[in-house]
Amino acid sequence: MRNIIILQVSIFLVFTQLPASAAPALEIDPDKPTFLLGPYMDLLEDKTGELALEDVIAPPYSERFSPLGQDVPNLGISRSAFWFRVTISNNSPSHDHMVLQQFTSWIDSIDVYLIPGPWETRNINAGASYPFSQRPIVSPHFLFPLSIKAHEESVLFIRIAGDEPLQTPFMLWRQHALSAHIQGLNLYYGLWFGLLLAVFLYNLFIFLSLGNKVHFYYVIYITSLASMISVYTGYSFQYLWPESPWLQDRALFLAAYLSMFLGVVFTKVFFNTRQRLPRINQFLSWFLALLLIPGVYGVLSGYHHSANLICILIATVFPWVMAVVGLVAYFYKFREARYFILAWASSILGVLHTNLSLLWYDRVDILSTHSMEMGTALNALLLSFALADKVRIERAAKEIAEEEVRIVLTESKHDLEAMVEKRTEELMAAKELAEQATEIKDKFVSMVSHDLRAPIGSLINMIKLLKLENPDTPTIAINEEIVTRVLGSSERLLRLVDNILSISRLSSGKIDVDKKPTDMWHLANSHILDLEFLAREKGVIMINEMPHDFMISVDPDLFGEVLANLLSNAIKFCHKGDTVTVFRPDVPQGVMAVRDTGMGIDSRVFPDMFRIDMRFTTPGTDGEVGTGLGLAYCHEIIVAHGGVIRAESKLGDGSVFYIELPTEVG
Repeated sequence: MRNIIILQVSIFLVFTQLPASAAPALEIDPDKPTFLLGPYMDLLEDKTGELALEDVIAPPYSERFSPLGQDVPNLGISRSAFWFRVTISNNSPSHDHMVLQQFTSWIDSIDVYLIPGPWETRNINAGASYPFSQRPIVSPHFLFPLSIKAHEESVLFIRIAGDEPLQTPFMLWRQHALSAHIQGLNLYYGLWFGLLLAVFLYNLFIFLSLGNKVHFYYVIYITSLASMISVYTGYSFQYLWPESPWLQDRALFLAAYLSMFLGVVFTKVFFNTRQRLPRINQFLSWFLALLLIPGVYGVLSGYHHSANLICILIATVFPWVMAVVGLVAYFYKFREARYFILAWASSILGVLHTNLSLLWYDRVDILSTHSMEMGTALNALLLSFALADKVRIERAAKEIAEEEVRIVLTESKHDLEAMVEKRTEELMAAKELAEQATEIKDKFVSMVSHDLRAPIGSLINMIKLLKLENPDTPTIAINEEIVTRVLGSSERLLRLVDNILSISRLSSGKIDVDKKPTDMWHLANSHILDLEFLAREKGVIMINEMPHDFMISVDPDLFGEVLANLLSNAIKFCHKGDTVTVFRPDVPQGVMAVRDTGMGIDSRVFPDMFRIDMRFTTPGTDGEVGTGLGLAYCHEIIVAHGGVIRAESKLGDGSVFYIELPTEVG
């Protein structure tokens, strides 16, 4: 009873002790359908958030109200509670049934107190922190029915609280005017969501028809935009989760965050940044990673703890980042970036205008209340244009490329036909030449072999007879050693002729190289002994420096012919006192080398030295004459072994012949 008396006395004081500096009373004009309450409001800031109605209607707090001085209360972002006081005078002869509207859908708490007379009061509680069913009138906006008595002054107290941007336009409507206003809002949002639905279905159809993934990412991005606006305007709270203020508190941040995240992903796919703009792709990947931090924080803490963060990310960072990416792409000649830049410019203008109006503007107009939706709708529409432009550009580029390919293929076909015809003629001519060369070579080898076999065979037979007759005759005994060496050389010469035939068959693929483990020191030593008599006659010293334990897989007969040829050539071009050395060279794959200190070779003959079709011979130091075919035969044998033979020489400074093989240790 004591508290009721105190409240009644306090209500009486409202009408008897209003300060002289209070805002003017609102006089209800029966011919006017709406009234903006801002010019008639007094404001009191409750920094503790603990003041009740009985506190603010009595001194000292009733004296601390001051005129608002704004059409729209714009209180920024604050943790304080705010009390508004409006004196309403109804001089008409009848009661006025009116509706108080608060436009902002995310205010946590709104308490409305109407004091129609000295001893009566009515309290209505609503806000985003209350279930939707608690609202006195079903609407995404906050609507409060008020009954203003005739010929009386009523005092309206409004308390709002929340940590979000507090731009709180209040309007007093007559019921018929409010119905028309709501119909207009429903038409506006119907057109807005219809526009997004149209571009959604259009691009979904393109995705299902063409399978182009960029249209898929656009579709889910548009879905996130629609979700964000439906939460922002309060429709999601009304139709999807009306009994969950906790979800409504977090849904706006989650929807805004998803729109940013999907917008970045769509941008990466739209410009194919991974392949075409790798640095931009890396930057956007880092940006996505950074978005995870405020995303998790916003979902866990709720929108009211994240209002500043949302304003910064949406109005300052995110759309500007997208616009800058579009400008960079346009700088790199991405023609589809034109509509992309315009899309994000419209989003920047819409979101920036909305947030600035929440913080500084003090008027209500269509731009301040709907600029975010307008900017978002333009963003979605222009991005759809950008996709269509991208498809058109890619189709035109594809047609140009196909035409260029067709022209190139046509030209290439003619060129290829001409080249094939020319090449066929060249191959036929080369084939004829090769056949002629093979025939000439085979005839030459056969002729040389047959011409050499007969006299050499006769020489061997006569020498054998000479050796066997009268073995005790002193003359024969004296010449026995000479005859023996001549016999050995003649037999080796016969083997050489046979090997020439083998080389001919080898080069034509008729026989194989018979490789076997061979001791290279013994091979070199045997051929040095065979040629020792010739070297001694010229006064040439022969040295074997091959390692004793060096075994490789070669054909010992063919490889021995190479070594014999190189040693005999070295002796041929040495003077008395010169040396001929067989050694293993310190070069990659080097297996054997023959070095002499003789007269050397003219470097002009190096290119043709090992060619079988270029026969040349040089007289030795004692006028010896060769066939000019030995080095060509050596080359054929080494090539058949899979190796290389090469020479280094300088006139007057000796020569070195290197044999290099893929070493196969025996």
